[in-house]
Amino acid sequence: MAGRKRKPAALKRGKSETQEHLSKREDVEQSIRGNNDLVYEVDNLPRDAQSYYDVIVDAYKDINILSNLDIPLIKEMSFVCARLEEVESLINRDDILIPVYNKKTNEIEYYREHSAFSLQNKLFKQFTSLAGQLGMSPSSRAQIAELKMQREQKQQDPLTNAISGVDSDDDEE
Repeated sequence: MAGRKRKPAALKRGKSETQEHLSKREDVEQSIRGNNDLVYEVDNLPRDAQSYYDVIVDAYKDINILSNLDIPLIKEMSFVCARLEEVESLINRDDILIPVYNKKTNEIEYYREHSAFSLQNKLFKQFTSLAGQLGMSPSSRAQIAELKMQREQKQQDPLTNAISGVDSDDDEE
């Protein structure tokens, strides 16, 4: 378990740590997370990268998980997505296999793969690494969706929350 990345306390359910510990850890995480005022203001990227940046930031806006410290990571993810799209369009535009001709006979000797494939593989590896850091895997999205639903439920009915808060305190005693 030494190599496993820690999940944010807000995404944990308290199976391996007590709720009290998770609550304290979430408070500490919030305090070191910093502000998020600049994360929504970035607009100096190339057009393609900017559109990816906006999509990423909008997807996380409701759960308030991003901070200004995440800007370089989100920018890099945006650039990678834009580059990946460019490379894929190059591959789709040209043939996947490029013929290599014999210089003397001018006949096709063999086929080689498009040179953009190696760049595509590098970009995709970078994409998967960044996506993991930003919580974009299916399981991470499911956890984030659960967190979003819980926050929305708390905001919908403060009276029910107050009552359930009293009931949950009574259950612990």
